[in-house]
Amino acid sequence: MGKDRTEGAQQGKDYLTVGEAAKLLGVHRNTIHYRIKSGRIKAHKVVEADHEVYRIERGSLDVGRTSADVRTLDAQRTTASEELSRIIATKLDEIVRDYTHELGDLREKLGAERARREMAEATLREGMAEEQRRREEAERERDNLRQELFALREARESPRTVEEGPERTEPWPVTAESQESVQRPWWRRVFGR
Repeated sequence: MGKDRTEGAQQGKDYLTVGEAAKLLGVHRNTIHYRIKSGRIKAHKVVEADHEVYRIERGSLDVGRTSADVRTLDAQRTTASEELSRIIATKLDEIVRDYTHELGDLREKLGAERARREMAEATLREGMAEEQRRREEAERERDNLRQELFALREARESPRTVEEGPERTEPWPVTAESQESVQRPWWRRVFGR
């Protein structure tokens, strides 16, 4: 049955195999298969030695094109290729320009953010140094007040001898400065309140 189909198909027309068509056109066999599937080459499947093969109609190959036709096709391909290259180059330039612009904006924002951070760090360091200075000043004031208080307690508690002079029944005279230091808390004197 397969023989009948092959013989009948070959009798009226000139047919080629895929390999013969590829050689004739100077292309790969896969190119011929692609052209058959896309309908650019007319072919029929036939069974030959228990498998299907294509029989290609010679007239569908356009082998008889003139050299002028070939030159026209080559010129069209060249023009299309040049146009495609120009479009790609233009788009690539646009993309590079856009990214360069965005990169410049990002660098500018990064520089501004870096300047803000450095300014904040400097302000923080200054604030910490001021806080340290105030703390040291408060500690010195505290130590001075402790010494004054200790001296006052020592003076009140120490027994008087004859050499020191007559005993007084009155308390030690209180000056305005010592009275203020006893009455005002240390933190008010440090912070001026």
